[in-house]
Amino acid sequence: MTPFGQWLTTHLSEKEFDLSQMVTAKDGQQTQAGNVIQSMMAAKPAEQIAIKNAFIVIDYSDGNLLKFVDHLAKAAPAAWYEAVTMEDFGLAQRG
Repeated sequence: MTPFGQWLTTHLSEKEFDLSQMVTAKDGQQTQAGNVIQSMMAAKPAEQIAIKNAFIVIDYSDGNLLKFVDHLAKAAPAAWYEAVTMEDFGLAQRG
């Protein structure tokens, strides 16, 4: 796992972020937040830096990470997010 993936996994675990929460993708379909998190781990390094910085600002300001993940979900259709499993990135779904 990349350093960003390790950081993100640790951050979400510490925040007890529920990966099974539903967000809305570009096509209006629902997908799990964990599917969007997967795409963050596959993003280009510059995008990962921006995502990490946004997560830090949101956390520092006591903001809502789910709203940010929902915002990012609107970048692609739900089927795109569901093409890879969370296990491919070493993430387990909370349930």
